[in-house]
Amino acid sequence: DDWATMHLNGLPTGNTVPSTQFPHLSFGGWHPVQITNGFVCGNNCLDFYVTNAWTFPNPTGLRAQLTNVFNNCCCQPAQTVFSVFSGQVAAGPLPVGTPDTQFALTCAPPGVSVTTPVVVKPNPFWLPNGPSSQWIGPDPSNIGPGGVYCYTLSFNLPPCTSGNPTYRVTGGWMGDDAGTIL
Repeated sequence: DDWATMHLNGLPTGNTVPSTQFPHLSFGGWHPVQITNGFVCGNNCLDFYVTNAWTFPNPTGLRAQLTNVFNNCCCQPAQTVFSVFSGQVAAGPLPVGTPDTQFALTCAPPGVSVTTPVVVKPNPFWLPNGPSSQWIGPDPSNIGPGGVYCYTLSFNLPPCTSGNPTYRVTGGWMGDDAGTIL
């Protein structure tokens, strides 16, 4: 089928979701995320590239739970800067068809006109939407044309007033057909 990747500020993070043509199904379980370098104080972009390799419309989507982003400043205790759960807001899960404004759809195959992904009805082969996150994609039906979809998460990391800050993102993600965090 295909492959997906993840980039932070334009550089590969090494976090990939393998092709579904191989034994590791990308949409049936969580793939761990751990990013410890490539961050900058200020604006950052985390790009999830999900490839839908079929030449005809078929299920495609992204699901992410990035639960630990820390800012460790010299001698201060670590603190959570933000957490991101696709298809969720502080009040809980968004209804199917609702835009998830945490992400922008910054690239998509011809025929896709949305720029903000929406919460989608999960394909029966996918891990179901759960209490902490939901699948998002270009259409509530979860169907999209073949090609690459870029889901961009923009966030701002504060500087430390003393010492050099260190940041870390951990969590998990899934993609159909497969994905890369860039």
